[in-house]
Amino acid sequence: MSVRSFDPRIVLRPRTLDESLDLTLAYLREHRAELSKVFVACVLPAIAVLVALHYGLERKWAHTGAAALILAVLIERVVIAHTASHLFGNPRSAHSTLVTAFRRPLSALLAALLVPLPAIAAALATGEDPAWTVFASLGLMVWPFLLAHTIFHSIVLVLEQPTPFAAFRRATALGNIRFGRNLGFLALTLVARALFPLVAELSAKFVIGGVLQLGEPIDRLFEEGGSWPVVIAYLIGAPFVGVARLFEYVDARTRREGWDIQVRFKAIAGRDEAERARSLAA
Repeated sequence: MSVRSFDPRIVLRPRTLDESLDLTLAYLREHRAELSKVFVACVLPAIAVLVALHYGLERKWAHTGAAALILAVLIERVVIAHTASHLFGNPRSAHSTLVTAFRRPLSALLAALLVPLPAIAAALATGEDPAWTVFASLGLMVWPFLLAHTIFHSIVLVLEQPTPFAAFRRATALGNIRFGRNLGFLALTLVARALFPLVAELSAKFVIGGVLQLGEPIDRLFEEGGSWPVVIAYLIGAPFVGVARLFEYVDARTRREGWDIQVRFKAIAGRDEAERARSLAA
């Protein structure tokens, strides 16, 4: 007697993390002109805020770095909203993109504070207060495991527009099915986040000290606990991480819910409705 199997005959080939990052780089190259507008709308105002904080309010580099960590999360949120609308053929203006990204400003602000919380504590830890140092050390060890469960929370809030608690349950459901992959993704993006400032720091030192051979006070910019090339490069890396995280979200929903098929059918239905409207008008 034959046994009928209900297992799927077609299985999507798993996409590795390096393939997701390659796809991110290819997307950024292909649409660099469009994304440059997002860069101007997000990164330049963030730099202006940091300049005002550092020079206007005379804050230390530790405070400037902590503010950069927060602003980077907000930049990622805007990039995710823009890229999602661009991917699914629903282009928006800069104003509507900002409205979509910050439709719930309180949740956006909480995410900007909570996601990099241990790194903010590490930036503010001076070594004189052991409580800050202990909190930062424990947080940096535990936080990646918590983020791996809720890595899609802000994306769910931006794209699906549920309530914050529903978004948390939804993001946890998506994150739990690929917890190990999410940990690997966080590790790779952490390397990418660190690589941008490292390359900027070394390049700036080489140009200023080696090529231009500028001495004081220019070279002292790198001896005060921070530098503008590092801060600016970290902000520039935020769009890359945001696009990569969006592609991971799309991959997760595709494998869990066949989301790409739903999107394709919705696009076909939209075209059919438009053609029907044109035929009736004719």
